[in-house]
Amino acid sequence: MGVLQVRKPNGRMPSQIVAPSVSWLTRWRLRFAALRLRRGALREDVYRLARWLRYEVVAEADAEASESTTVDVVLTEAGQVAGVTRSGTVLEAGEAGACAGVWRFLASLGVCRCHLDARLDRDQLMETVIFLWVVRKAVVARRASGPGRSAPAALYTEQGVHIACTEVSLRGAELTVRSSYCTTQFDHIVDWFERGPRTLRDHRTYFRAAGLYAGMAVVLVTGPSLFYASIHALWYEAILLGLASVVLFGLVYVAMMVIGRVEYDNEEKTEQLARALQDLHRYTNRIGMDLDRARQVQEKFLPPLERMPHQQHIRWASRFEPAERVGGDYFDVAAVDEDRVVILFSDVCGHGMGAAFLTAVLKSTFLGWLDHHTGLDTLANELNSHLVRLAPSGSFAAVFLALYDTRSGRLEYANCGHQPEPWLCPADAEETVRPLSNARNLLLGIEPRLALQIRSLYLKPGDTLLFVSDGVVESAGKDDPYRTGELTAFLGQRRAAEVERLVDEIRAWADGPGAAAARLDDRAILGLQVRALACERPGVDRETADAYVI
Repeated sequence: MGVLQVRKPNGRMPSQIVAPSVSWLTRWRLRFAALRLRRGALREDVYRLARWLRYEVVAEADAEASESTTVDVVLTEAGQVAGVTRSGTVLEAGEAGACAGVWRFLASLGVCRCHLDARLDRDQLMETVIFLWVVRKAVVARRASGPGRSAPAALYTEQGVHIACTEVSLRGAELTVRSSYCTTQFDHIVDWFERGPRTLRDHRTYFRAAGLYAGMAVVLVTGPSLFYASIHALWYEAILLGLASVVLFGLVYVAMMVIGRVEYDNEEKTEQLARALQDLHRYTNRIGMDLDRARQVQEKFLPPLERMPHQQHIRWASRFEPAERVGGDYFDVAAVDEDRVVILFSDVCGHGMGAAFLTAVLKSTFLGWLDHHTGLDTLANELNSHLVRLAPSGSFAAVFLALYDTRSGRLEYANCGHQPEPWLCPADAEETVRPLSNARNLLLGIEPRLALQIRSLYLKPGDTLLFVSDGVVESAGKDDPYRTGELTAFLGQRRAAEVERLVDEIRAWADGPGAAAARLDDRAILGLQVRALACERPGVDRETADAYVI
């Protein structure tokens, strides 16, 4: 099986070329090979692959405003496309599946994985295929017999071989083809012109020196011949040389004036870019300051640990890490009365400033409910009503609500679409660590009317309840996107730990093996551990408690 990866570049141009170019003999071999391959079916497959990259892969990434994208094309050993995915999303093979000649050729070289810059055009792809076709025998021989064959040694380095403004490298079974900045033998002339002579500092010096340089050109080029014709009375030749001198003077003069004009335009554009850059820095700093203030406001939304309610009966711990300066994860804890505590743990769709505004809606609604605190059903319906009325179309919030009675240990809860579900870690080793999965409801902000289902259970001293957002359990795999089984086993081994240490270990576990390569979502963790009950709980059967439904 082989995999093709397409990477959209970040647009940066390297400062210099480190990959060596191919030899002159290889260049001639490439030219002769091009005459053969450009007339065959392989050329059409390469052009079809280039169209697929540019008009499907890159176009879709640009539409999503994605800075980078990866496309995996899974190949069989025979060089057939078995599947196509982009950033974990399954795609139709489209024209990529029809490029059978390219896939078979790469499979014949033993390539299992190929990385391509999305900005590669069809000519670059064609030149790469031609180069690999020229050295195919050496590549296959090297794979069979090891180093020491005639394939270019640079091909097997990280920098690779520089050809057609690309860097081609073959490391093991991975082929990498990336665009690079190419140089020519005339670059030193361009560099001299860009630096400019010491006497030509700006456009004004070009204008003033136009006549001088034109005169110098005439004296140096036609002056000696004109002098010779004059002293030998070659008047016909002298007249022709005089006319040539006038023409040369005019050409050099016009050239200097044109160069001065171009330099003037470049100076003006440079000044405009400098002003635009200053404005951009000013706006960026202003936006940064606004985001910093927004972050401070959002941090005020979260309850500080030292002010958590009922600390004589509950041990609390929490962590909050937005993916950006502000985020869409939000939790809150408040005392309803002298015995009860209400818990709200939410995840608003998206992240950034837009999601932060919606958390303000949740916060204000939560504070308003505390004034009358008639029940979880009222709180859920008020949150849903405000989100439906105030949130833009397509926005929603996943919210877990709980009401805990410190006297009896009874916990009422309702899950309005939050994933992953909270984990219950009983202190009794005979009980299993499990998520609270029997009170599932619709996401808030979707429908005006909410049919709510509430469940309840009893907590004992030592029991721990853990809330985590989806950013904590992001997975690199597909089988268990929320790593439920993995986290359940992790908590089962640490159920006896204090909640503060447990939250810290979950935070470290979130960056461990199996986590997503890049963190793109907010992270929030809230844990509560029952210290003691205010009084003994009533003798209620667990099945009866779990059947409490609104």
